[in-house]
Amino acid sequence: EQGMKHIKLNVSEQDWENLKQIAQDHETKANRILEKIIFDLTCSIESGGSDERDFAALWLSRSRYNL
Repeated sequence: EQGMKHIKLNVSEQDWENLKQIAQDHETKANRILEKIIFDLTCSIESGGSDERDFAALWLSRSRYNL
């Protein structure tokens, strides 16, 4: 896909399986969940909206010491 960046994640097999299950429970794919989080964190035109952007920013602020 032109203009798209592919990334590598370092997560355990169990964490990946858990994310896939969460995605399946919400009738989507794991990569789509991660894309949406990135869109919200970066205030992309594809973000979920102002509430989602606010929650993403709050999550990042609260998690900054564990990154």
